[in-house]
Amino acid sequence: MGKKRRSGKQQRVYSAEFKLDAVRRMEEGESVAAICRQLGIRRWVLYRWWSAYRERGPAALNRQPGRECQTAVEAEQNRDRKAAQQIAELERKVGRQTLQIDFLQRAFKRVGELRQKSAEAGGMASTERSSE
Repeated sequence: MGKKRRSGKQQRVYSAEFKLDAVRRMEEGESVAAICRQLGIRRWVLYRWWSAYRERGPAALNRQPGRECQTAVEAEQNRDRKAAQQIAELERKVGRQTLQIDFLQRAFKRVGELRQKSAEAGGMASTERSSE
């Protein structure tokens, strides 16, 4: 009825309808222990189905046993999405740095202008006053 595991036991494969029926019974408030006993499944299996159903809906119960495989297209889309996120983050950093540089350039220019004025005749002295 299913694939053989390394331990020699066969892995049972359940239909999506079977899983959905079990999850709906659980959501209606029926005892988890009773459901598991009647259906011949382990408690953790039922909770895994229930969790998948809550996260992704009934389509999640169509999953075949084993690891979910990504197609080459899905893998490329994931790489593209991650690259786009990284580019967006780097662009934000560059924007922040540009603002900081502009601010500092204006501040240095202003300090330079103030120094030139104080160097002219009759300008303020650049040293502190001495105590009298």
